[in-house]
Amino acid sequence: MTRTYTTWKQLSDENVDARVCSGIHTRSADEAGITLGTDTARYVLRNEKNLFAPH
Repeated sequence: MTRTYTTWKQLSDENVDARVCSGIHTRSADEAGITLGTDTARYVLRNEKNLFAPH
């Protein structure tokens, strides 16, 4: 089966549901992970010139 998503949020929401239903994680842990990943990606994109500049 091929799944298609129009947004990253749809994909992450389905992933959270699958992990919670299978007993792998709690919903709050997965949602915290999504928040951390989103915040990290935004930081990297805002600061990429400084993060990857030669020293």
